[in-house]
Amino acid sequence: MRLIIFLSILGLGQSIDLGAVFDIDDLIVFIKTAGSRLSEAADELNDLEIDGTKKYAEVIDTYLIQMPHNSEEGEKYQKLKDLVEKIDQAWNDLGTKDPGDDDKTQLAALATTRDELYDHYVGDETTQGLPMKIATAEEPNMCELTDPDQLRLKKIHQAVALSELRTFILNLKAGEDNQKAVAKAVMQSEEYILTSKLGFEETSNNFHACDPPEHIRGETFGEFLGLFQGVVVNDGHTNNKPKIGECGESCDELDDTRIEKCFKPLDGYGRTSHCHRKKCLGRLFECDHVQNTNVCELEPTSDRRFSWVWSEGQQKHYGKYDGDCEGNITDIKESKELQRSTCVTCLCICAEEDPTTKATRTVSLVPQFADIKKNMVVTGVRFQENNKVFHVQIEESKMGPLGEIVSGTSKWKKLDSFTYDPKTGSFQTRKRLRKQQLHENLDYKIFNRDSRTVNLDKVETSYGEVIVGVSLVYCQDYDAVQIQILSWPFDFKTGELKDPINLEDEDVVHDWITWKNTPRKPSFYDNDRSEIELRFLDDPALAPKNQIISDPNDKIKIGTTGYEVDMAQHTIPYITLQDVTYSDKKTALGGLEIYYARAEGFGGFLGFMIQGYDFSKNFRNKMNQEEIDKYQPDFDGQLPQQIPVKDM
Repeated sequence: MRLIIFLSILGLGQSIDLGAVFDIDDLIVFIKTAGSRLSEAADELNDLEIDGTKKYAEVIDTYLIQMPHNSEEGEKYQKLKDLVEKIDQAWNDLGTKDPGDDDKTQLAALATTRDELYDHYVGDETTQGLPMKIATAEEPNMCELTDPDQLRLKKIHQAVALSELRTFILNLKAGEDNQKAVAKAVMQSEEYILTSKLGFEETSNNFHACDPPEHIRGETFGEFLGLFQGVVVNDGHTNNKPKIGECGESCDELDDTRIEKCFKPLDGYGRTSHCHRKKCLGRLFECDHVQNTNVCELEPTSDRRFSWVWSEGQQKHYGKYDGDCEGNITDIKESKELQRSTCVTCLCICAEEDPTTKATRTVSLVPQFADIKKNMVVTGVRFQENNKVFHVQIEESKMGPLGEIVSGTSKWKKLDSFTYDPKTGSFQTRKRLRKQQLHENLDYKIFNRDSRTVNLDKVETSYGEVIVGVSLVYCQDYDAVQIQILSWPFDFKTGELKDPINLEDEDVVHDWITWKNTPRKPSFYDNDRSEIELRFLDDPALAPKNQIISDPNDKIKIGTTGYEVDMAQHTIPYITLQDVTYSDKKTALGGLEIYYARAEGFGGFLGFMIQGYDFSKNFRNKMNQEEIDKYQPDFDGQLPQQIPVKDM
């Protein structure tokens, strides 16, 4: 009995699987024992499918040829496919049968094909290997990616590494010297691993949504609509009371005041009256002197308050003046009260803060978790707006062997429904058919004039762990909203999450990752956090292509568009609502970033960037020195990459 167990462990042969091509130890065991069990080894190899096919040239076609590329890259990719296709054909003809005399010509040509494939893929001392070229190619760009770069390289590596093993088996069947055949297969397999690993390490592995063909409110973007908005106001509109019968001396004095009444100035003919068509339900701030004005004030039902403002004293227009007005044109002029002081007219920002406001000003801080008891992990993330609240929503998918996502298992996790109570200015949700009171700054954050900062951070998991939870969190120490993630360990070969639990159990304490404790913290965090200013900017929906201008450890204060270009009628930045996930093949995530992008002169967008799990760490490429000494003397090919040696 012990002898049987011993022989099983010793492995008169080790069956091959798709994961073995990333582990040189597994490959060595298969290669060095194949000669003594040739038929069995061939059958095992013949059973291996990549994405459901044994025609590995189809894999090259899917992940290289069909992707955008330039003509020079296309020639290299086509050559790779042609070489693999020749091996596919030879294997289909001879892989599971003993070759006869009539097959010698095909086998002789196969040896040349094998050498060409090796040289083409691994390069040489002066030429980069093909995986590095794929990883650094300009095409496909971020907006054209449907599959993660590392997944593409992973599939290509499997196709090439298994093609190498196929030619090795066929050469043994043709009677090649076993010692030399084993040495060549071992050394070339090691170089394939080293070359592919370099390509993996060079991929950006990041993905974010690109600009849509058209910016559509509620579909591609959302806005903190009405939270902050420009108004024209005279001191006489406000509750500013320096002295009875007097007005303040400057617009600075209107900061933190409220519009509480109609303004009835003396205009030389008696009293006139101006009442704002849409009330400002909050405080004023950032007021600038504008002198006597002629304004286009829009209907109360409009998302905007003013289309344009004409300053008589400055002889200039603010906002989008086209000679027309879809609302009412009226004057808001300065006047002296009791001949003592001038009631100044100002441009101010209205901060909608009262509980009865209909402005959008809230983000949910409720976490979203993948169902790890069903081996689900996070593969995508997006902002969603429901009932004037912005939520973070995750896409969850089932993880399978080798950390790959099982096709057809992806779905967006259902969001909690928030109900707002204008009497208390608070929110409720439903849990198990019962109403549950939510708590400000714990379950949700309401932005206001004094608290409106978003930290732009990048957070990552530890190696060997993937993201299973995401949320926004309010950090009181920095008075800012920021992202946090929850990660979980998994077994690479099986794809199983280790010791899964119910993450939504209220008794579970989560070890969240923020910028403070993220592994591999970017060097940006060695410095003080920088603020991105929002000044003199136009409506983001009018922008051409936007570029990410933020770095991790930046921050941004929610504000408005500029007075001159837009009469400060929009709250910026806008929020990107597009899905941030690969459209075809999914990947588990190893990092998440919230960024700010804009075109010059426009207000920009906040969005998410996902970082795929880094599978380069799952390559096992170190060899024992005795193995190198054993196989290298019988190998007469090139070794472009230096073989790493295991520690003694």
